[in-house]
Amino acid sequence: MWIAVLIFAIAAVVGLTMALAVFQGRLPPIASAVVHGALAATGLVLLIVAVCAHRATGAAR
Repeated sequence: MWIAVLIFAIAAVVGLTMALAVFQGRLPPIASAVVHGALAATGLVLLIVAVCAHRATGAAR
């Protein structure tokens, strides 16, 4: 689950850099938009898999 959180955090940083570019009146690079989307989607899928696996096996103690 920590990997999903780390990937989400990286996607958030990329999103913030894109937002800063927009606030400065520039368009963000296409590559950063693609990376942001890919990381966010990957983090979401990993989080769903982790939650489903946790639910199937029960809580770890």
